[in-house]
Amino acid sequence: MCDFITVAVHEDDLGQLHSTLPERFRLHTQDHPQLSPMLPAGFVQRYVTEQDADCSCGLHGVDHESVTRAQNELAHFQTRKQKAGWSEAKIERAAASLRCSLEKAEHDDWVGIDPDIAVWLRAVGPLVRGLYLLIHSYNGGVDTERLKLTRARLSFTKLCDRSFVTPEDVLLELS
Repeated sequence: MCDFITVAVHEDDLGQLHSTLPERFRLHTQDHPQLSPMLPAGFVQRYVTEQDADCSCGLHGVDHESVTRAQNELAHFQTRKQKAGWSEAKIERAAASLRCSLEKAEHDDWVGIDPDIAVWLRAVGPLVRGLYLLIHSYNGGVDTERLKLTRARLSFTKLCDRSFVTPEDVLLELS
């Protein structure tokens, strides 16, 4: 399961999106068939990652209650695999990505999206003719997973609040 942060802008505004993107991030083309009809005509989707990543997991912080839940899930995962007869080395390899995400979340001083992403979106907002944001934890393919989305509006001020937990599976129109 991986988190992806998707932004959508009008296709004529892609230059603004790319030119304002901080160097530590990169944009990837995305065309989710369920998301496209929810966007205005001419809008395109891009998902944001760090330069060396293929997903947005490192850019999406979690609240402390979720960290505790993740710690319990990791312990349960390890116990289950031990009972199933997995070797310690195999369990360690399988749990490594879970542990990495958990360690990052325990040390973040923010929840929701990475503050640098929020600041970037606030900066690009006035330069484009509309800006949408979606966070989703994918179990399958980014372009093929079935989504159950709702819509809402969100101010840039709220988005930039480090204590605001950015909702998942809500197509946010930023203003």
